[in-house]
This record gives sequence, structure tokens and C-alpha cells, in this order.
Amino acid sequence: MVLPIGTVVPLYRTDAVIKSHRLLACIGLSGFAISENNEFRSLWQLANSYSSGNSNEHGYFYRSGGNRYTPDLRGYFIRGGLGGQDPDGYRYPGYKQWDSYASHNHSYDDYNNNGRVQADAPDWLADEVSPLSSETDTSRSTGYSGGNETRPRNIALTYYIKY
Repeated sequence: MVLPIGTVVPLYRTDAVIKSHRLLACIGLSGFAISENNEFRSLWQLANSYSSGNSNEHGYFYRSGGNRYTPDLRGYFIRGGLGGQDPDGYRYPGYKQWDSYASHNHSYDDYNNNGRVQADAPDWLADEVSPLSSETDTSRSTGYSGGNETRPRNIALTYYIKY
């Protein structure tokens, strides 16, 4: 199968460049420079169209002097961007979307019985709520849990772009 220039593929590899398949790792300024005059020149037009200065703020190609560098895709999930289905509206190819979670709250009935959780309360509630100081105190909160980010189960692969 012939891949068009600019195709991004995840591979179970760690090489910065796979010359036999004309693939360049998407590791930003840590990778190889793309210029009009080197072996990666086939990517030049695409890189020049989607470059954004010395940062990778929007997931575009880096621009540094006369060179361009691949987008730094380490730590990102790919999400389809065309077709208008994104809640944030149209996003150009390579445009980053920062982490977020939908606004929500957690409410539950106060199962108070002299400061104790009643037997018919959900199992998870008994260990998570703070005890009441009196029968009239109805303020409850669930305890904090979780890590430092929200993410699905995942596996690390290296993204490569076809040159």
C-alpha cells in the first residue's frame, strides 16, 4: 500500500526515522529538520502550510529559522476533526484540543440515621462520605479519588509521518 505524504501512522517502534518506509517520527524539535534541501523535502510544502512558530501550541509543524519540524504528537490521542461533529466546531488538521471534562455534579440522597449511613445506602457511599455531626446536618461530600489526569486505558506507540 502506498501512503500519501503527510499520512500519520502509529507504530510499535522507537526509531526517529525509518528510511526504508520514508517515515519520520512526530517528536517536534527533538527530531530531524525538514527543509527544501534535505531528504525530507517532500514534506516541506505540507510543513510550510501548517507551521506555527517555535511552539507546538496547535499541533502544527514547528518553525525554527528556515527549517520545519514534525508536530510533537507524544502523549496525544488522535480524534477525527472534519465533518463538524466536534463540540468545539471545525478544527483544522493538526489542531490540538486541550484536556477537558464535561461540567457535572454528584448528588445523592442523604441516608442519615443518627450520623450513620443506613443499610439501604449504595455500597460505594458507606466508605466515601464524611460522617454527619448531627441528624440536622445534611451537608455531604464524596471524597477525592483518582490520579492527576482523566484518560482511557491506553498503550504508548510512536506516531510517524510519511515523507
